[in-house]
Parts: sequence; structure tokens; C-alpha cells
Amino acid sequence: MRNLLFFLVLSLPCFGAEEFLKLGKSQGLTFHANHPLTEKNETIEAIVVVVHGILRNAKDYFDWTVESAEKEGAAGRTLILAPHFKNEGDKAEVNELFWLEGDWKTGANALTYPDTLSSFTVVDGALAELPKYFPNLKRITVTGHSAGGQFTSRYSAGTQMPERLPSFEWRFVIANPSSFLFLNEERPRPVVDCKGFNEYPYGLEKPNMYFSGVSAERARENVRSRDITIFQGENDTETELLDQSCEAMAEGKNRFERGTLYFDYLVGFLNPKKLQRVVVPGVGHDGKLMYQSSEGQRLLFL
Repeated sequence: MRNLLFFLVLSLPCFGAEEFLKLGKSQGLTFHANHPLTEKNETIEAIVVVVHGILRNAKDYFDWTVESAEKEGAAGRTLILAPHFKNEGDKAEVNELFWLEGDWKTGANALTYPDTLSSFTVVDGALAELPKYFPNLKRITVTGHSAGGQFTSRYSAGTQMPERLPSFEWRFVIANPSSFLFLNEERPRPVVDCKGFNEYPYGLEKPNMYFSGVSAERARENVRSRDITIFQGENDTETELLDQSCEAMAEGKNRFERGTLYFDYLVGFLNPKKLQRVVVPGVGHDGKLMYQSSEGQRLLFL
């Protein structure tokens, strides 16, 4: 596991606070959280990390998830943490990490110097540090919708945090992504004139820096053994903002089909121990409705 330098330098004084957390030597990232991060809290039993979509509207995803937790009566015992991954050109704080376009969703390294941290390393660092403040912590869930679902698909296969912190129950909830990480050369649909179909982030060939430290067999074992949910909106069949590259089209025609076929692929290829597929009836590509559905509340807070 790569060495991480992670320093929490500011506490959160109130509900729904936005704070800049220092990472590495000098750079950092903005997070939203519903409880102070650096104060001992014996009531926290779960952490839910929720990753925004391509619009980078972290505050919206934070608010939707907090509202869902409140409806379930779980907000008091759950730390909800929403990282804000920014693109080059977004308004950023001094020394704030940012990424080329949407590369944060695949665990790419930030463009900032000297700390060119992977977006996956950022979450690794947070989850390595935070539990010491919550002595009664039992469960850690990482989830994301749309581009955040792409983040979660790759992160669930690559991170070694469940092995570093084995005393906690870990969950990964992948909601309506435009594409998934495949773990061999098999695809649900024909691959035609698409030489890079098995290259990262669609496959394991030519990995980025984070995944270069994860062998193919390690990634397969991670997916085989972890609690992973393919979380889908029944009506998520539109093609707006859909990845229509040849690499993605080999996974299915739309997000709903891709999620369905990917679930079947994992069952056939790996026979995972804890994989499940959960569909929200009547919902399309809508993060708020996904996380505030009864199915979403059950996955995140029960």
C-alpha cells in the first residue's frame, strides 16, 4: 500500500459545513460533512462517502444523502462525507487539488504540483485517518451516482482499505454509471474495430498510476470477495451524457442495460460472494431519487 500523508487541519463547526482538508505536503480538497471530522464522537457507527456526478455538484449529493439519512433516522449515527473533485478551470481554493476534465472519476492523478495525488488516494487517505475519531464505528460505505458510479466501480476493485481496516464492514454501492471496469477481455456485446476496448478505465490493460500497483488477480479477488451492489434506476435508458465510445458501447446500449449485463458478467466470471443488484422502480438518471428511495435508504443506512 502506498504511503499516505494525510492531515486534518480544520474541524467542522456546524451541520453541513464545507471545509478544506490538507492532503500530502501542501495540497488539499474540499469536503462536505454533517459531523465534525476531528472531534471524538462515540455516536458515529457508520461512514458514508458519496461521490458526485460529472457536474461536480458535491453539495447537492451531500444534501440528498443527508435528507435520506434523516428520513431513516440515521443522520445522528452516520458521518456523511462528500468530496468535491474539481476540474481544471473550476474555481479552486489556494493549493486545492484539481483534475483534467473528468479524470477524477477513474482515479487519475491531479494536475497540481507537488502533490499529484490520485482521486482514489484522496479517499483512501480520508478513510485511513477518520476512524480514530469514531471509536464505535462499524461500517464504511462508498457510493457514487453517474460519474460517481464510475468512480465507485473502479475504486471498489482497486482500493486495499478493506484489508487495511478489516474490523469494519465495507460496502460499495455503484449507482447508474455510464461504464464499468471489466476484469478480463469478455464483453456483453460484440467488440468491432475497437483496439483499446480492454484498456483502463474499461479494462485492466495500460492502467493508470493507482491501478499499476493492483494486479489483475488482486482486482478480481477484490470484486469477488467484497460487498458490492449494482444500484440501478429502472428507467435509466436515455442517452444524454452517455459514454458512446466503442469501448463503452461494448458494455451495452444504455446505462440500465450496461448495469444489468455487468451484473450478469460478474456472476458468470467471478461468482462473487456478496454481489447484488438492486433496481429502483420508475426512476431514471436521477441521483436524488436514487438515494432518497426506500431501496437507497436500505443500502446506505441499514
